[in-house]
Parts: sequence; C-alpha cells; structure tokens
Amino acid sequence: MNIFLTGATSGIGRVLAAGLAERGCTMHLHGRDKQRLADVAKLAVARGARVECYLADLASPAEIASMCETAAQKTDRLDILINNAFGRLEKPLGETEPDEIGPFFQVSVVAAAQVMRGLLELLKHGSNPKIVNIVADWGFPMHNIMTGPSIYIAAKYAMHGLGVALQREIAPLGIRTTNIFPGIVAADVPFEMSDAEFLQARGVSAIHPRTLVEAIRFVANAQHAHVRSIVLSPANPEYNGV
Repeated sequence: MNIFLTGATSGIGRVLAAGLAERGCTMHLHGRDKQRLADVAKLAVARGARVECYLADLASPAEIASMCETAAQKTDRLDILINNAFGRLEKPLGETEPDEIGPFFQVSVVAAAQVMRGLLELLKHGSNPKIVNIVADWGFPMHNIMTGPSIYIAAKYAMHGLGVALQREIAPLGIRTTNIFPGIVAADVPFEMSDAEFLQARGVSAIHPRTLVEAIRFVANAQHAHVRSIVLSPANPEYNGV
C-alpha cells in the first residue's frame, strides 16, 4: 500500500506514521521540520515500511505544488491520502488579529484542497484509492455543544464540507472520500501500549491512538461499501466534544 500523510511529525500525524507503517508499505511523509521528519521516518522504517519524506510549508502553494510533483517522480500511484495537517488558531474572534485568519485557513483548508488536487492523478491509479480527512469532532455538525473557538471550528466545518462535496466529484474516478471525526486522542502514549495499561493511565478520558489507526485501516480495506464518515469519541459517557 502507498500512503501519503500530511502533518506527520507530531501529534496524531506521528501516531499514524508509526501505526500505519508495515512491511511492504510505502509511507510518503510530509512535514515542515527536517529533523522531526527524519525522526518519524525512522519510526516507520523500524516497522518495516519504505519511506519517502517531503519537506514543505503548507502556507506556500508553490511548495505544495513542488511536493506533489516530487511525489509523482517517486511513485506512479497512491492508494490512500490522509489529510491530517492543520493549523492552530484557538483564540476567540475578538482576540484574533485580522492577518491571522487568512494564513490559518490556507494551512488548514486551502492547502488540503491543493494537496488533493495535486495528488489526484496518482490516486486515480491507486488500488481501491481513498482520501481520508482527519477533521476532529469539532467539525461534525451537532456533535457537541459548540463552545470552542469560532475560527478554528469554522475551518473544521470547511474540511467537513470539502470532504462531503468532493466525493460526488471524484466518485466517477473510482476514488472514495471519508471524513474521520476523532475526539480527544491520546497521541502522547506509545502506540504499542496495551489496553489495560491505557485504561490505567488515561481511563476513559481519551481515545487510544491504536483505535484511530484501526479506523483508517478499516476505511482503506473497505471494498464493497463507501465509508462516508466515522465519529470516534472517548468512552467517557459524559464526553460532549469539548
């Protein structure tokens, strides 16, 4: 399987880079920090994957285009594209500077669209090709009480809408799109941590990172159904999305 993952150097991205890597798989890993990208590549290689690294700033359309062109030189197909990279702007609107909003949407939403467009030809030649958007439950309509930062949530909703609308456009190409809406993921714990150890360490306050990896594997392997969306919440019965 050929997997392209954006935002692979930290948080959920780092978990996915390690968790999805396996012998016979090629991981195309994107990041904007050279050393951190090299570090996460080592994790994937240690699990048996072949790795290609792409250093690019998603704030730059030119660097995104160059990254996609380089990918086309390294492979003739992609089986799954995971849009995980996302910016950080979690201040209330009144505390947000006007010149922060545009760059945040570029990195979080526009860049994802540019990456999808740039890699579309490779996905067309993939085996059972999928686009997976890691949206977060803040972007799932009516899933929570919506008390989070408005600009951040607006970008999550934009990713939700992009994934839903794109499906109708690319279905004739044989590509399926899935939005995954995880709640709090314990991205700081080892991927190999047992369920018993995780329950002792984190209780029901967060999702084991292995669960997110398993969800993506389920989507990737689905042959006779289109998995349009998956919502993952911590087992805490009082969890409401915040």
